[in-house]
Amino acid sequence: MKTKFSHDWELSPDEAYYLQCELSSMVKVYDDFSEINTVAGVDVAYDKEANELVAGIVVIDLDSFDVIDSNWARAKQNFPYVPGLF
Repeated sequence: MKTKFSHDWELSPDEAYYLQCELSSMVKVYDDFSEINTVAGVDVAYDKEANELVAGIVVIDLDSFDVIDSNWARAKQNFPYVPGLF
């Protein structure tokens, strides 16, 4: 995957909110795509008892629905819960 933006992950909630506002300007909320070949689905869940986050992603080919790539990660939660910044 090619990214156009990278940032520090050690952020305060205020810094994270500011970064989210900055990144949101990069989201296209209109149809500006000539052709879509792949689609990704992402989710994050919080295990309160273990104080861990579990994240997963699946990338599929849109024509065949074959899985192109998938991955998951589990890590200790080290950021306070703030609605909208999960």
